[in-house]
Amino acid sequence: MSAPIKYFFLIVFSVLTLMSTAQKVLLHRKSAALFQRNETAQSMSNAGSWFYTRTTLLGSVLPIEQSGDFDIAYPGCFFFGNDHRFTRPLGRHFSLGWGLGFQLLTYGIKQQSGNILSNQVIYKRQSLNTYALPLDFFVRQHITQKSNTLGWYWDFGWKGCWNFYQLLISQEELDPSIHQGVGRRHIYNSRLDYVSRWAQFGVLRIGKGHMAVGVMHRFTHFFKSSSSIYSGQLLPDLPRWIGTLEFTFWNRNKSAKKDEDEL
Repeated sequence: MSAPIKYFFLIVFSVLTLMSTAQKVLLHRKSAALFQRNETAQSMSNAGSWFYTRTTLLGSVLPIEQSGDFDIAYPGCFFFGNDHRFTRPLGRHFSLGWGLGFQLLTYGIKQQSGNILSNQVIYKRQSLNTYALPLDFFVRQHITQKSNTLGWYWDFGWKGCWNFYQLLISQEELDPSIHQGVGRRHIYNSRLDYVSRWAQFGVLRIGKGHMAVGVMHRFTHFFKSSSSIYSGQLLPDLPRWIGTLEFTFWNRNKSAKKDEDEL
């Protein structure tokens, strides 16, 4: 065998050996990360496992015409919620879920000639706040993805709330010249025995990934009868529809370490 041919085969053999060794090193470096990713993907899609998400809800009372003695100042209405939800897949596209958390609901009350909540006193601004602990149950259908991957989905369910604290805030405008420079005063009343302690809602939401829009409809009356207000009669009900925008987060259990070849 001539020298050029011998050197040619020697170079080819050396290059093939080097490529094989490099591929083995690369597979060895990636094996731990690949195993972790496979386990994570399996845990997110397998039926029979629980999937946990944290959801922040922002919204407001929907402007629906009301009848009665109440007039709502919709710009002063606000809804905030923080839910912890757990879903369990029943199959490829359906899951059962439940959740608990915290929510704040504020109704802005527009001042009129006769104010029910302030013994006919006219204030500059007035808001009725309820702080509640919700517990909800829902059915989830995954439209484009398997269970627990949160592609396109919709939820339909029921939510029960315990209003553990109620607060009526009234803002009064004062004349600074006769009130030692004070031009504004807030009056807080937390003894609201006419606000119901329990509420029930029907819930519908549609989302994809980390974002969702939803609507809640209250089944129960917001108030209850009390001898301290409205001559002992039941107060007119407040708007029952609430619209929400939801931001959902979850932990994919990704490894914090990057592959050595990606550094």
